[in-house]
Amino acid sequence: HMVLVCKSAKIYAAIVYEGDIPRDIEVSIGEFLRAVEKVYQKRISEPTGDIEADFAGVGLLIKAFVKEHSRKWSHRTQRIWASMNNQDSSAPK
Repeated sequence: HMVLVCKSAKIYAAIVYEGDIPRDIEVSIGEFLRAVEKVYQKRISEPTGDIEADFAGVGLLIKAFVKEHSRKWSHRTQRIWASMNNQDSSAPK
């Protein structure tokens, strides 16, 4: 197994993989990390210490990322984190 470590402004990701690294994976990881920072910005800056509560739902983002980049899945899924990064941050939530 190989490990690729990437960082964004405030968080890191370690990706464990076998074989050749997917082409342009750094771009996808960067988009993913920026989306996680955007969604969890308050908890990254001011964590409560309860990781499960602070980062509730991050597992779904991780699963979507893995699914998109896994060889098991022959079709491509929508890049949830990429669409999150393109949303207007001034729009009501």
